[in-house]
Amino acid sequence: MIISMGANGSLWLNDHAVIQAQPPKCENVVSTVGAGDSMVAGLIYGIEKGLPQAETLAFASAVSAFAVSQSNVGVSDTSLLEPILANVKISVIEG
Repeated sequence: MIISMGANGSLWLNDHAVIQAQPPKCENVVSTVGAGDSMVAGLIYGIEKGLPQAETLAFASAVSAFAVSQSNVGVSDTSLLEPILANVKISVIEG
């Protein structure tokens, strides 16, 4: 199960752990329209690429954070995500 909490991050709950992603604070929010859809798109991308869950959640968080910083749609160049992705904090709670 994946829970999105907006600017407060997201959680991925599986049988073995809770993975928490906290995106960096976005100083230039243009619009939050489509942020959730962008997160879902990032999740689908990560799952389709076979990325580990923590990496997938971090990528989805970066895509969503990128989405709120622009008025247009989509990510025309994935290198634009790199500085955001580098600042997504991932915590894994085993159990």
